This record gives sequence, structure tokens and C-alpha cells, in this order.
Amino acid sequence: MVAKDEQRSQRRRLLGYTGVALFSFMLISNVLVWGSGKQKGDKDMGYFAGDLRWFLRKRNKGPIEIKGKGLPAYGLTVVALNDPQYNDMMSDFFGDNPPELVKIAAPTSVFLINGSDKVIIAYDLTYDFRAADGTVNSNEYSSIFMPALIDWPRERLAEDQAAVILPGRARLISPMFSFGGLTKGQLPPSFGNESDEKRLKKEMMSAIKMTLEWTSSLTITLDGVFFEDGSFVGPDASEFFENTKATITARRDLLEWFVASVRKRERKGESPDIVFSELEAVVKEMPRPTSQGASADFYKNEKLGLAQEMLRMKDRIGAGNVILEKIRTLETKWPALRKLGY
Repeated sequence: MVAKDEQRSQRRRLLGYTGVALFSFMLISNVLVWGSGKQKGDKDMGYFAGDLRWFLRKRNKGPIEIKGKGLPAYGLTVVALNDPQYNDMMSDFFGDNPPELVKIAAPTSVFLINGSDKVIIAYDLTYDFRAADGTVNSNEYSSIFMPALIDWPRERLAEDQAAVILPGRARLISPMFSFGGLTKGQLPPSFGNESDEKRLKKEMMSAIKMTLEWTSSLTITLDGVFFEDGSFVGPDASEFFENTKATITARRDLLEWFVASVRKRERKGESPDIVFSELEAVVKEMPRPTSQGASADFYKNEKLGLAQEMLRMKDRIGAGNVILEKIRTLETKWPALRKLGY
């Protein structure tokens, strides 16, 4: 099974994906607004009165239709702000007064309801912002619990409900959150610093309001989902399946090379620790990280990232422990990733 240090690393990466989504969402917002000459200052923050539709205050371009689109054939529902279930689910999750951060993110948040009989371990959402002239700008947000696609025991999936969605459960998701979403009974984590909290909330409100200023409708579509057994459903317009598969393949290819090199040294009566010198040489030859546009980019970046992580693990827990852990990981049966009919 994945070592505890690597589990933590992978979970940090999951939160990192969320942070990247927040950054890209705000970047797209600011670029679009600057391009149209509609940037505004902090005075917009005064519009927030604690309600879920705060962004409509002083808006002179009419209402915005914000709707979700799930995969009903597989029991997967996406509930957005204007969908009938949204208010009832918000009350069910948080009572009469949701946390302020949840209210701010409401225009971008959805409830993803898992009505299937399998655990969701990864999902991809597409945000399509349509302007009055018909122009559509899209943004993607995804979350992956990587250990579940490698060697995480299925019977332990319920232990990590911050990263998976159990059958019959739902999660409130937004690219504006700096965490993996909220299940019923959970509250947003504390910022720990009042000034940072105030600044981040202002940035979030500004990004949302500026983006929605030119938006006439927003459709949030569930583009793909991985279940616990490796099966995948969804239209996959963003190539989420291929990119995730490339990531997993990169990990397996590197582990197979690593374990084969260890066995080779052992057969020669040499110390298997020498393999880490070989790994360092391999890292030097690997291409540097690139923007992740195609599955080949995901493959290269993941392979390099894993190799570097293994070298850091050697320094923390010793070469022998890393070797044992990687052999166990490789010998575990990994879920076979496959697309179901859509």
C-alpha cells in the first residue's frame, strides 16, 4: 500500500489541484474583465449581504441562469444555484445560515449527488460561461483521489470522505474552495488568520462578480467520473479519462523499471541501493514539467514528479524502506481503468 509519507504527498497534490483551479478561475475572470474594460475596485464587496444571490445586487443586465447537468443514466446528479433542489440541499447541509464562504461561492458551487452503488473517487466538471452575444468561455475543475486508482483498499474508502463520495451521499463542490469540498456535517476549515481570510474572500467575490457581470448563463456539466473499480462514465470532452490514465501509466512504468532494476542488482549480489543513483541519473534526463495540455504531458510530468518524490522519500525513511514499499505497491492489484458506454 502507498506509504504514509506518499499518501500525504498525494493528498497535498489533491489540494494543490484545487488551488490551481482557484487560480485559473480567477485568472480567466480577470483577463476577461480587463479585456472588456469592466474591472472594478473593492467597493463591490459592499454588495454582499449574506444571501446566496448576492452577486445579483445592482446588476443591470437581467438574471443569470445557473444550472447543473449530471449523468442521470448512472444516477449522478449535479444541482446548481437555479436548480429546484439547491436551496433545500443547502438547508439540509448547513441549516438556516450557511457559512459565509459557502454563501460567497454559491454562484460557482454545485451539489454532486452520487445515486449509484459505487464510490466516486474522481470527477471532472466543466463550467461554460455564455455571454449575451452567444460567446462561450469554458473552464475545467477536477478532483482525483489518486491512491484509490492505485492500491488503496476499497474497504478503507469510507475513511477519506474529504476525497471520495460514497453511494447515496452528496458533496458541495466549488473551484473557489481551497479544499476538496464539503459533505453534510462538515464546515469549511478555519483560515487561521483574520486578515488573510478577509483578503481571500474579497478576491473570491471580485472574481465571481466580474466574471458574472458579462455572463447571461452558466452551465456546470459533469464531464466524467471514475468509480472505485476503475470504471469511467461521461462525455469526456476534456479528455479527463485519457489524462488520468496517462498519469497512472506513468507511475506504473516507473515502478516497474525501479523494481526490475532492484531485482537485477540483487541477482548480481550488489546492493539495491545503487538503483537510487540510477534514478537520479534518470531524473536528470527526464524532460522538465510542461503545461498539461495533452495526455503525453500528464505522463511526463507525473513520471518526473514520482521519481523526485522517491528520492526525497529515500532521504526521509531510507532506501530499504522505499524499495519495500514500492515492491508492495507494484504487487498490489490496481483497478483496470476502462470506459463504460455513454
